[in-house]
Amino acid sequence: MTGPHQPRNEPHFIEPPPAVPADAPGAQALLESVRRLRRRQAGPLLTGYLVFAAISSAAPDVLHRRIAGHLSVALLLLLLQLALIAWTLLGHNRGYADVDAATDRYRRGLAEHTRRAAP
Repeated sequence: MTGPHQPRNEPHFIEPPPAVPADAPGAQALLESVRRLRRRQAGPLLTGYLVFAAISSAAPDVLHRRIAGHLSVALLLLLLQLALIAWTLLGHNRGYADVDAATDRYRRGLAEHTRRAAP
């Protein structure tokens, strides 16, 4: 066993794989498709929450107003927000088709890059 100040016995270590550059084929497309999916999901959810938060802080008495029977504005906004969450979750699976395609292109490009970098 060697101490921290002693040289390492090189045959016991393997060479790390070559670094993959950030501009590898497909890397930017993969990152962009993930960012696009995040924006498509976060935008409506954040907007729905901010509308509810703005109404509840600016005019809390509006939330108690009855629309029909036991249905109040607060309950209606809650139901709309739950519907928005369900819609986003259903769209989540459809949205990953773009990410999956970009991931496949990235993996093919990475395999080619590794093949070219191997001696």
